[in-house]
Amino acid sequence: MQIEPSPEQRTWCERGRAAADELVGPRAAAHDGERRLPGELLAALGDRGLLAASVPVEQGGGGCDDLSVLLLIEALAAVCASTAAAVGVTTLVSESLAADGGHGALLVELARGEKRTGIAGVGGQTACLRGGRLVGSCAALGVVGADVCVIVAAAEGEEQEQVAYLLPVDGDGLGQDASGFGLRAFAPSKLTLDRDPGPPLSLEPRERAALSVRTALIGAGIALGVGQAALRCAVEHVKGDRALGEHQLIRFKLADMATRLDAARLLAWRAASQPEAHQALREAAMAKLVSGEAAAYVSQQAVQVCGGAGYLMDGPLERHLRDAKVCELVFGSSERRRLQVAASLTRE
Repeated sequence: MQIEPSPEQRTWCERGRAAADELVGPRAAAHDGERRLPGELLAALGDRGLLAASVPVEQGGGGCDDLSVLLLIEALAAVCASTAAAVGVTTLVSESLAADGGHGALLVELARGEKRTGIAGVGGQTACLRGGRLVGSCAALGVVGADVCVIVAAAEGEEQEQVAYLLPVDGDGLGQDASGFGLRAFAPSKLTLDRDPGPPLSLEPRERAALSVRTALIGAGIALGVGQAALRCAVEHVKGDRALGEHQLIRFKLADMATRLDAARLLAWRAASQPEAHQALREAAMAKLVSGEAAAYVSQQAVQVCGGAGYLMDGPLERHLRDAKVCELVFGSSERRRLQVAASLTRE
């Protein structure tokens, strides 16, 4: 079985690289320091059609497939992980709204970057329904200042099926008080709820399963991009120091870093190439697990290779190190992904 992106799929990677270089790169460090992505950046990404890449064309999106989205997210994350996360979450929410139907105006606003969004309860701690109210705390992923949020919660009853809601974000303050050390312009946070959720989104079981798979793939894409950025820093440092590059130990480090990233990338490509997304949870969980841990390993080794230059805050590598650690936690932690893989094996 050969897994190789088609020319059309690679086009989305090229579009992501162009946007990253022209729109994101010059201000990536500033956005990290300010802990916020400016509205004009989201609008510019929307103008390029990157905020609704996988939404069907008839609903105003780009109509691309999962592998195309993965390539797009990795290209953005190689420059700014927070921007990639914002694009990924907007994509997930837009896909859910498109599947539900009847959200034409909101889909357009999200695609143009006019409204910010978030998603909660996917890949982490979730809220639940009790007496018709949505209560509890859940892991939230959202652009700081989000206007709306899709929340996946556990339904009442013994089956504990999941149900999704679209809620406005007001006093719940999604992302407002987050002060983590990684993905700082994106702000993963915790959302505490006790409210009437209103009617749920009409998502079929396979659509909810596909949402879980795509959440893992978005996380894998971000991790791959961060890891690639850290590897690039290490390689450039070695190229600039000929004596350092002659050490076999340093060469071994570079080889191990590149090998782990490529292995993780192939796992992610395999998961994203499955014909039925809702049936690829094990493959997606493996991809997210290996990609997150590869990013953490590569970034740590890159700091070792670069020495004192690696941890200085005026360089990009320390930001990549912080973002890489968060990649093991958000969009489904490594522990949660291991449980999913093990559960799929014991069910066979």
